[in-house]
Amino acid sequence: MSGTTLRVNAIPAETPFRVRFGFDEVPPRSLVATPLPFQGRTMGVLLVGSVRELGDAAAEFVEAAAPRLAIALQSALAHRRAVHLAAELQDRNERLQAQNEEIQSQSEELQAQSEELQAQSEEIQAQNEELLAQNEELNRSGAELRRGREELARVDQLKDEFLAALSHELRNPLASIFAAVQQLDCADAERGAKRRATIAHQTRRLARIVDDLLDVTRINKNKLELRRAPVDAARIVADAVDAAAHAFAGAGVELVATSGEPVPVHADAARLEQVVENLLSNAQKFTPPGGRVQVSVEREGTDAVIRVRDDGIGMPPDVRARVFDLFFQGARAAGRHQNGLGVGLSLVKRIVEMHGGTVTCASEPGAGTEFTVRLPAAPPGTEVTAAPVRPGRRDARPLRVLVVEDNDDFAFLLEDALTGWGHAVTLVHRGEEGLALAAAGGYDVILLDVGLPDLDGYEVARRIRQAAPAPRAPIVAMTGYGRPEDAARAAEAGFDVHLVKPVDLDRVEALLAELGARGASLARG
Repeated sequence: MSGTTLRVNAIPAETPFRVRFGFDEVPPRSLVATPLPFQGRTMGVLLVGSVRELGDAAAEFVEAAAPRLAIALQSALAHRRAVHLAAELQDRNERLQAQNEEIQSQSEELQAQSEELQAQSEEIQAQNEELLAQNEELNRSGAELRRGREELARVDQLKDEFLAALSHELRNPLASIFAAVQQLDCADAERGAKRRATIAHQTRRLARIVDDLLDVTRINKNKLELRRAPVDAARIVADAVDAAAHAFAGAGVELVATSGEPVPVHADAARLEQVVENLLSNAQKFTPPGGRVQVSVEREGTDAVIRVRDDGIGMPPDVRARVFDLFFQGARAAGRHQNGLGVGLSLVKRIVEMHGGTVTCASEPGAGTEFTVRLPAAPPGTEVTAAPVRPGRRDARPLRVLVVEDNDDFAFLLEDALTGWGHAVTLVHRGEEGLALAAAGGYDVILLDVGLPDLDGYEVARRIRQAAPAPRAPIVAMTGYGRPEDAARAAEAGFDVHLVKPVDLDRVEALLAELGARGASLARG
């Protein structure tokens, strides 16, 4: 009724409720219940039980899957109604046909009668024509219903394909992470570093999958906001190429970037980099080992033009025509992995169009593919926003850091990293404990989780600010809630910085280094 997700952990073993586990039925350890929303209303509840504790990621995954399940259920209900209506229309058609035949018989009989009945015959003929018109209308309605059923079947198929692709896209990086974790204790330093790099790369891949799905939802609801400023498109392309280098090297695909003069554009740098990263990811997927992907950016007249060209498998015309459709995936090439979720290129098109630009695709089977992005270029000589220079460790001074985090694994790793950077760390797992320590003072910065078991992070931050509004230690939110409204809520509660999990420890180190270098509070935002 509230429209929110409920998660219940630590269910006692004596509970009479059971879930199937193999051939047995066992009591669940954890339950997640989330509404099934459809067009502004709740049509049911999705209940997931597990013999393990379900964490935030599982709850978020169930919450993200609920709208699509609601669509599937609504499609099934609509299909059932369509079948029922078709049967009713068929029955009505048959009755009308019988009436039509009866009236036709009467018309023929009246035609044979005297001229006195001629007027009645004409009236009946008019009725017959009206019934024929109704019959034609029913036939048209039946055709529309058939088309509706075909569209429902297509949507249902797309849903099944999307769920299969999502499972594949999540399992692949998880498999790599799991294998790398099991071998982290390898004595070979070079191999250990490679495994850590694999974990970092695959974790970023998982985060990007989640971000892309959330971005699709934001765009569909007109909630995606651009933070535009004068930026250098060439620099953004170079950063995206650097970020993709590891994946290309692992796939055995050469990545070549053509550098040139700065090309200023008025754009959201993060979103423009997301466009280039998605185009590079798509090119890498469909380029076999030994292949080559070329990236270039240049000014053409009043346009900034970014091109991503590969010599991969290419696309037939029917696939090329739908390549930017949401959740669309072309036929899988023999011997190759799944094509992804069908989200990345749709996001590319929408983000580019939000910038007032266009994106086109040129491709032929076996001849590779080229995507061309055109954006309005800023006037020559425009000063672009430079990327901030992050303070290094040598610029940092030791800080007193209060960490409030209930996830034991993440808390341990965060404490270990902070201590390694030379900071004095106090770690607690509950909001009340963090509130009491913060009230006593003596901390330079507070790293605060939002989803705590007693008081949530918003309430903790709010009470800290009410107790000591100034001077104050900066409060950094570390949370899995990454929507714009979540960031706004954090700022309203008194947080100074909003970091979304998985948290980039380099970003944390940079924030602490900035604080140490300035010896003052972090600026809000």
